[in-house]
Amino acid sequence: MSNGTNDSQAKLAALEATFAAKLPDKIREIEDAVGDSLEAVRGLAHKLVGSAGTFGFSNLGYTAQKLELFCQSLTEKNKKPSDDDFKQINEWISMLCECAKIAPSHKRTKRGELEVRNSPKSTVGKPPNSSPSG
Repeated sequence: MSNGTNDSQAKLAALEATFAAKLPDKIREIEDAVGDSLEAVRGLAHKLVGSAGTFGFSNLGYTAQKLELFCQSLTEKNKKPSDDDFKQINEWISMLCECAKIAPSHKRTKRGELEVRNSPKSTVGKPPNSSPSG
């Protein structure tokens, strides 16, 4: 059984590494979609939320979710986004780039189980121009 656990750990580690390596392309795809449609940005951000959570990139997932919800709120208003809206979207994308540099918020134990690290409070993933209190 130990061999199976080691194989599983190796496969999970490889998947995590592949995900991390593809993050710049995933974020670039979101950037490119900004010129196409907010719905495209929202959809790509939504996908990133799920995959980031799967691989332990909690700050990235949190930030992608904020971008997703922001785009969703704009599309629900059925109005043309303002320059300030696009500035806000670009700030969220910049934060995604920063979050992609942060290691996953977990590590695997020898048995292959996830062990979540207590990460220090961070301003990464907080809304642009927000105060520390909220």
